[in-house]
Amino acid sequence: MRKSFHQTLSMLAICLLLSQAFLGSLPVFAETSSNVLTITMTENGQPYVEGSVATSPVTIQVAASSPDSAGIELSQDFGATWKSYDSIVPLVLEDAGGHDIWFKATDAVGQTVIEKRRIQIAVAPLLLSQSTSVATADSATIYVNQASTGTVEDGISWATAYKDLQKALTKATDGNQIWIAKGTYIPTKPLVGNDSRTASFQMKNGVAIYGGFNGTEVIREQRDFAVNETILSGDIGTAGDNTDNTYHVFYHSQSSNLDIYAILDSITINGSIVDMKVSYGLHSSGSGMYNHTSIPH
Repeated sequence: MRKSFHQTLSMLAICLLLSQAFLGSLPVFAETSSNVLTITMTENGQPYVEGSVATSPVTIQVAASSPDSAGIELSQDFGATWKSYDSIVPLVLEDAGGHDIWFKATDAVGQTVIEKRRIQIAVAPLLLSQSTSVATADSATIYVNQASTGTVEDGISWATAYKDLQKALTKATDGNQIWIAKGTYIPTKPLVGNDSRTASFQMKNGVAIYGGFNGTEVIREQRDFAVNETILSGDIGTAGDNTDNTYHVFYHSQSSNLDIYAILDSITINGSIVDMKVSYGLHSSGSGMYNHTSIPH
């Protein structure tokens, strides 16, 4: 009888250990939140892609999947401080520069989930009014189309577009946008005397250069850059012979001092080749774009 009792106790102990091991492995005990944050970011009614530079205000809307969520909090200082976020009222970012936005939701059992987003917004002159739903062309837009058949070239419309990109860059000032139609464009302005291989383009702060147009658009969102490829090429001489190509397509010296408000978007760069005879010097690197202390976007 005593032996049977001890055997029963041993079996119960084994069952308890097995139950603890089994139940302890079930996901119901995992300390993770079932809450999910859905974050929607838009620019002029179109999706804003994280990593791109917006040229108009970015609107952010956040919702938590858990109905018993204690609420959503917002941090704009990398999580150092948090404040309550009203999910009914969208967050609108307008100020130029980089914005690091963190959102946090806490569920009924105290588990949290955090989502982080980074938004970059271009210089103020390029921003559109909040009441404007699309990026429309206006007097600040300069047009370039190598296939233009117009007899007048002033860049103020597609009908009178510049055929040479360099003319548009020379004209452009802070706040301008340059819209370039499909085709291939080459630099025509040598940096050193009459040496054509030193010809290159130069971007400017506060000027946004956009490619991918077919030459009829009235709003930027109408362009299809996959179909209408815009190419800036350093192949200025004999086609296929790179010995007479430019050293750079874009060349930005220290005095350029470009920042994130110098924008290049939907452009293909090719055809340039650095000076292979030297390992260090003016034309030894940066065939597509040479930047000395510049950080264009």
